[in-house]
Formats: sequence, C-alpha cells, structure tokens
Amino acid sequence: MADARHTAGGGGRRGAALHPGAPHEFDSIAFTSDAARRAIADRVRVLKSI
Repeated sequence: MADARHTAGGGGRRGAALHPGAPHEFDSIAFTSDAARRAIADRVRVLKSI
C-alpha cells in the first residue's frame, strides 16, 4: 500500500484490489476459483479501459 501512496503522491494513478480470505498468488494457484475468475475479469476490464 505504501507503493500505491507513493505513486499517487507523484501524480500517477494506481489501484489496489484486495480479496479478503484469499492467499497471496491465489489466482495462479487456484485459477478456476470464483475469486480468481473475478480478479482476472477485473484486470481485463481495467486493461481494456486504457
């Protein structure tokens, strides 16, 4: 989170997505889980908006 604050402080845009209860790297370990599918869909949505 400190990295996001630093980037935002310099005028850059940065987001952080938290997935409560999901361990680090959950989207590559359990990539077929509902949480991973939502996280990947969020990334695709953001990338398409750029």
